[in-house]
Amino acid sequence: MKHNFIVTICSFLLLGSIYSPSLAQPKELSPLEQRIKERVSALSSEQKSQAIKGLSDRLQRIKQKFLEAPAGEQKDILQDELDRIAKELEFLKLADKKPEIIESLKKPASLPPPLTKMVPSEEVDPIFGATLERMARKQNKHKIGFSVGFVAGIPAAMADLRFFEPFDILSTNARTGVAYAQGTDSAGTGRTHLLLIVDGIYRLSTQPAPGLRAYTGLGFNYNAATSDRKTGAIGGQLFYGVEGGRPEKGQTIFEIGYGAIRTGFSPDYVGITALFGYKF
Repeated sequence: MKHNFIVTICSFLLLGSIYSPSLAQPKELSPLEQRIKERVSALSSEQKSQAIKGLSDRLQRIKQKFLEAPAGEQKDILQDELDRIAKELEFLKLADKKPEIIESLKKPASLPPPLTKMVPSEEVDPIFGATLERMARKQNKHKIGFSVGFVAGIPAAMADLRFFEPFDILSTNARTGVAYAQGTDSAGTGRTHLLLIVDGIYRLSTQPAPGLRAYTGLGFNYNAATSDRKTGAIGGQLFYGVEGGRPEKGQTIFEIGYGAIRTGFSPDYVGITALFGYKF
């Protein structure tokens, strides 16, 4: 009797171990994990090292933006991206040390809620593709602007194209444009000028939040054509500006500074630069 009781208990224990969830087969990889697995499997050790370095650098940049960001939706997006890149780095480091670990990865118990305002994660290359930060930038990568006022003290109108954070340099913009100016120099000679303009801008308000944002900049202008189709020389400008409106929509801009337009063969135009305009 005692022997039968022991056999019965052992049978229950054996059945329990067979159907125990802890011993169940690993769950299948999600599409995102499967794509990461295939990508990592195809990488050489050198490529894995390069991917780890690139993601580590990107993680540091996003951490800096996270520290500067005010509480709100933008900070939540950056937090999600920090978590995502940290997981990718962990995956790559494990794969670089022991590739067979990839086979033992299980599907996470829970995933962060999907970002309704971003491109779905299935369309993002998990290692080499755009991160959420870059996708957020993509909508505002370029801005076209128009403004009127005074350049170097004479009436002018300008059209320009602004590039957001060129070369991934934080808090900067680059601007290229064309301006038409017309005025009388100190000798009393009236001239028209077609100017090619290149400016570098540093944003004093680092976050793309609604409201007024300030910036400062400097640059060069080239007098590509003056009256009688003559070319001029290189001048410059220094300015301070403010812009208002939502970053993802149109913005009103106002700039004031000091500039010089040079012809190279007649008196230069030197004076106040003041422009009012709109960019979108």
